[in-house]
Parts: sequence; structure tokens; C-alpha cells
Amino acid sequence: MARATDRNKGELMVSFVSHAQNREDVLLWRALNDVEQGRYIDLGAAAPVTDSVTFAFFQRGWSGINVEPVRTLFDQLQAERPRDINLNIGAGEATDERTLHELVGTGLSTFEGKEAARLARSVGCDTRTAQTQIRPMGEVCREYGFNTAHFLKIDVEGMEEQALRGFDFGYCRPWIVLVESTIPNSRVQRFRSWEPLLTRQGYDFALFDGLNRFYLCEQHKHRMSRLSVPVNVFDGYRTAAEFFLARRAEDERQTKEALEASLEHERTKAEQRSQAEKQATAQARAEAEAQSRARDEAQAQARACEAATVALRSEFERALTAARAQHQQAEARAVASEAQAERADSRAAASDQRALAEKRERQSTQARLAEVEQQAARAAQAAQAAAVAAADAAREAVQQAELTAQRHQSALQQQEQVSKAQRNQLQSRMEMEHRAAQEAKQLHRELLDAHVALEAGYLQLQAQSKAQQRQLKSSQTATRRAQDHSRQQKAQLVALEADLASLKNAYQALDASLHQALEQVTAQSRQAERQDQELAGRDQALRTADFRIESLRAELAESERQERARSQQLQWVYESRSWQITAPLRFVSRAVGASLRLLARMGFEALIFLTRPLLRPLLKRRSVFAFGVQLFNRAPALKSVVRDILARRGLLPGGIVASGGLPPVQTTAVAAVNSTQAAAKPVKSHEPVTERVVEQAPEPTIDAAVFARVRNRLGPVKSPS
Repeated sequence: MARATDRNKGELMVSFVSHAQNREDVLLWRALNDVEQGRYIDLGAAAPVTDSVTFAFFQRGWSGINVEPVRTLFDQLQAERPRDINLNIGAGEATDERTLHELVGTGLSTFEGKEAARLARSVGCDTRTAQTQIRPMGEVCREYGFNTAHFLKIDVEGMEEQALRGFDFGYCRPWIVLVESTIPNSRVQRFRSWEPLLTRQGYDFALFDGLNRFYLCEQHKHRMSRLSVPVNVFDGYRTAAEFFLARRAEDERQTKEALEASLEHERTKAEQRSQAEKQATAQARAEAEAQSRARDEAQAQARACEAATVALRSEFERALTAARAQHQQAEARAVASEAQAERADSRAAASDQRALAEKRERQSTQARLAEVEQQAARAAQAAQAAAVAAADAAREAVQQAELTAQRHQSALQQQEQVSKAQRNQLQSRMEMEHRAAQEAKQLHRELLDAHVALEAGYLQLQAQSKAQQRQLKSSQTATRRAQDHSRQQKAQLVALEADLASLKNAYQALDASLHQALEQVTAQSRQAERQDQELAGRDQALRTADFRIESLRAELAESERQERARSQQLQWVYESRSWQITAPLRFVSRAVGASLRLLARMGFEALIFLTRPLLRPLLKRRSVFAFGVQLFNRAPALKSVVRDILARRGLLPGGIVASGGLPPVQTTAVAAVNSTQAAAKPVKSHEPVTERVVEQAPEPTIDAAVFARVRNRLGPVKSPS
């Protein structure tokens, strides 16, 4: 469909969505599209959107008065038209209360009971009644101060005349008035009773669109060119069905795009989840490997700890054995030292007696000291750090013994002191050995504690290893679950992709079907518009023919009435005594007239015969003959006589007049009177039959062929001599 643009304001209009039943709003918008925030009055508003003439204007900022007597439709207007003045009344000539007949489920209603019964029978539905107030619109407009309206629409199902009589055109004068002028659910017009009410108010008829008649106020005649043309393709409008279908297709397209975007988002999220699960799986696998490595390291550490523990245990056992042996040796040395001390005491007591054997004793002492030194060295080597102190003490003791032995030669008196010193030294050495034994015991305890700590660490390592093994098993289980979930997600992703492909195919098919349906609806709409235009033209032709037929019927009725009156008058005349008395006079007058006509014909023929030598040269001239033909054609009576004479003399062509002559022809008026009289009056026995009028065909005119034939019959023209 061609779309118009707003190049000339008031002539072409932008794309317009029509909600009206018969596209009335398109025509009104074409005529009033230069008005901003206009006002309207809608009598019989019906639904606020469906088949509404004013909804498109309401969407563009207009407002007005909506009158709707049906309560359910009024409630819808109240909800959908908050800017308008909505009234639940009927429009009439005066304030009253009447019964409203509503046709259930059709949107039709009327205050006429017979009309409601007829509509219910034709539509096949039930009716319900309600008492409704009737008010004149002039009073309503004054009540609300509504003195300006750009168009008035009236659809009141048979109460158009009462609504117009109740409207005050002096207070509120709409620019355009459209009235539904057909009987509901039919094409029969009904406007002669109320149309004079508009024409007397200065409204001119502009257009009939097959349902409504449009009238334009004389103050706005410049808009007649916009209003007098039916709705056509150049109005650039769309029907509400096309608009809602396009909007539904757009909504479904947006829904499809949103669904596709949602599916794409879900697929992206699924891919991200799958990627995250893959990363989590890889991370879990890395953690599991790290835990496995940690477990191996812990096991290696545990094995190293076990080996170290075994080595420590063996070393401890060896040290303990050596300490015990050193302790026993120290005890034995202490016993030996005590015995030696005792022997030294005995030797000191017998020193005086063995003065001579001092050298031998010194040697023996040195040998014993060497032996003690060796024993101390072995004890020092066995007792480690404690033995070092004992060896030092032994060396000190040896040194002291050497000093004592050296001094023994100088002073025997100091022998006793040396013995006591040795005794003290032996005691100190025993104490040192005892401390060494205690230190060995402490070392043993420390080794036992270290062994216990090592065993506890080993147990802890075993517990950690077991926990790591359990964690590894749980991580492996989580990894397997993640792998299973990933496989399920992949399967779901594949299923979602298949569903997406099927949905895409379904939406493509739905889109194609919607486009096809839209094209079909558009084609049907165009075909319906063409059919409506054809029907409108045919309806106009039918209305014109009906109007002509009605006028012809009226003329025929008038003619019949006049004919009956004339027939009655003729009948009175024929039955009158004067007519019967004057019958012989009429017979005589007709006979005299026929005789005079016969004499005139005979005299004309004699004149022609006598003037023939003179007429021949004149008739040879074409201009004279043409002048005579024109003269005869202008005088029907003279032409008839001349034609009869020429026909009897054979001067006319055979195609014009048949041989044998023609009966006399009277004028048209006389023939009509005679035919009327002949039809009205029976033929009487004393009247001649030749008085009847015979209707003739249209008389032919004398042309060049007749002139040539006459010239040939007259022969050559003689010289004046």
C-alpha cells in the first residue's frame, strides 16, 4: 500500500492507525489534521477502542464528550478515557426517561422496541432492557461549558432526528457533522426526515461513505475538498487489525530475539560453567597430583624418619651399652682406687719399713699411675665429654702423684698428705664419674624422649598421610563427579543447542507464517477496500437509480392521476348530452376538413403541374433545392403534403417511402390527443374507422440522394427560347 507524506498540510497525511468501523476517523483526520488538541462530541460512543471513531484523536491529545447509554460500555469509557467527559445517558429532544433495548453481545442498542426486535431477529441474539435517562445535548453542552467542537458524530440507531432537535447549534457549532444514515444492518438509507435540520443550520452535504453522511459547516467551506473525497490509498493509513498484527509480529520478533539472546546467554553460561568445571577439574587434578607428591614426600620423610629413628635407636643402644660399660668400669676403677688407697695407706704405714724399697715402689706407683692414666683415658674416651673432665683430673692426679713422688724423697712427712690428697682426688674422680653416669642417664632419657617424639611425629605423619589419602580420594571422587557433571552439562548443552536449532526453525516458520498472514491480511484488506469502493460506487449508482425510479414513479403516479382525471373528465364529456347532440357537427367538421385537405392537395398538384416548366430550372440549382428542403423540413404539414405528391409521382427513393402512398400525418399534439381519446372512448358505429391515428416512424429528411433523383426525373433544362 502506498504511504503518503505530509508535503501539503491538510491534503496528505502521515501514517495513521484507523480504529473506526468504516474508516470515518481517516476522513475526519484528513480534514482536521491541522487542528491541535481539538474537541469532539460522540453520541453513541460504544467501546472506547474497538470500532471507535474518536480513539485515534484521543491518542493525539484531543478530548470531548462521550455519550453511551449501555452501562458496561460506559464503564469501559470511564476506565480508558479519563480525559473525556463520559455520560451514561441517551441523546434526545427533551429530558425524559425511556427503556433502552440492548442486544447482548453485539454492541448494538436502541430506544425503539420494534427496531430492537427486528435487529434481534436478524442477528439472532437476546435483548435486555434498562431504564435510561434522555437529555438534550444543548443542555449538556451548556452544563459543561462545551461551546467548541470540531466534529459531531451521531450513531443513535433511529433517534437521529430527536438528537439533532435537542442540539443547540447556536451555542456549540461543530465544523463537521457525520450521522449514520442507514437502517442498522442494511444498506437502505434513512435521512430525509432529519437532513433538513442540518441544511437549515447552514451545513452542506459533503460525502456519503456507504454508512454515514458527512456535512460541513458553511464557515469552513475551504475544507470541502478534503472531506468530499472517499478514503483512498493516498491517505496513508493502516487498519487497527494490521497495526495490532504488525505489533504482535514485532512483539513475537522481540520475544524471539530475547529468547535467542537468553538461549545464547544460557549457552555462554553453560560454556563458562563447563570451562570453570574444566578448570576446577584441572585444578583438582593438579591438587591431587600435588597431594600425591606431598604424600610421596611425606612417605619418604616418614621412611627417612624411621631410618633415622632406627639409627638413633641403635646409636642410643650402643651409647647406653657403652655408658653402662663405662659406669661399670668406673665403679670397678673406684673399687680399685679404694683398694689402692687402702693399699697406699698400708704402704704409707709400712713406708718407714720399706724405705729401702722406695725406688721399687716409685716405679710401681708410676706403673699404677700409668695404668690409672690409661684407664682414665679409656673412661674419657668412653664417657665422651664427662671422660674429658675425668682424664684431666687423672692427669692432675698423675701430676700430683709425680710431684708427691718427687717430694716423697725430700720429705717423708708429706706422704700422708699426699695420700689424703689422692684420696680426695679419687673421691672427686668418683663424683665426676657419678656425674658422668647421671649425664649419661639424662642423655638416655633425652634419647627416649626424642624416640617418643619421633614415634609421635611418625604417627602424626601417618595420620597426615592418611588424611591426605582421604582428601586425595575425596578430590578424586569430586573430580569424577565434576567430570560426570561436565559430561552432563555437555549433553545438556548439546540438547540446548538442538532445542535452540528447533526453536530457531520454529520461529523462522512462525515468522514466515506471520509474514504470509500479514500479506494475506493486507491483500484481503486491499481487496475489501476495493470491494468497498466498488460497493460504494454501486450503492451510489443504485441510490441514484432508486432516486430516479422514485421520481419517475412519482411522475408516473402524477401522470396516472392526471390521466385518470382527464379520463374521468372525458367520460363525463362523452356521457354528457351536449356531446351526444354535437356528434353530427363533429362529423360534418371532420368531413369538411378532409375535403379541404383534399382540395388543397389537388390545388397544389395543379399548381405544380402548371408551374413545372418554371420550376425545372430552379430545381436544377442545388442551393434553391436545399432551401426548399430546409423550408419543407421546418414545416411538417407542408412537408407531408409535398412528400406525398413526390411519392405519388415517383420522385422519392424507394427506401424512404414505400410505394402506394402514405396516409396523412397529423401533428404530435393532435396525435397525442386523438390517441388519448381513442384509448378513453370506445369506437361508435357511426364514427369512421379512418379517424384513428396511426403512429408513424420518425420522418426522414430530404438529402442529396433525393435531390439527384428529382433532378434526373425532371430531365434536361430547356433554353428560355
